[in-house]
Amino acid sequence: MTRKNLEQIFFLRKEIRMWEEELENIHEMAQARSKRITGMPFANTNEKKDPVAEVAMKAYEVEVKILELKKTLESQRLGAINWISEIEDPLTRTLVKYRCVDNLSWDEISNRIGYERTTCSKKYKEYMDSLGGMNE
Repeated sequence: MTRKNLEQIFFLRKEIRMWEEELENIHEMAQARSKRITGMPFANTNEKKDPVAEVAMKAYEVEVKILELKKTLESQRLGAINWISEIEDPLTRTLVKYRCVDNLSWDEISNRIGYERTTCSKKYKEYMDSLGGMNE
């Protein structure tokens, strides 16, 4: 397990949130289209596209992307948890899990552990620096 692997969990979660927001936007756009009532009959015989099907396909593609990312995230989390369990120091082990696996903020971590925010972040940084560079 490398430092980069540990920290990728954070970015995977961010990416999942991004795609979930995109999916929400697609659903909102679909609802907005369906609510357009003009009172006038409308038939566009030149249009060969099915807008409902297009929106459904777009939503499906995003849902598949989200599922793939969640699968990758879970795999990364399990690998990180196994690796973290090998850290000898319990405080460091807890800090690394809270930060890398649970993606907690330093304030949330300090509240759970009972140490100052700066103490937690400093100890975490020291440990991560001891792992070497991002590529190791």
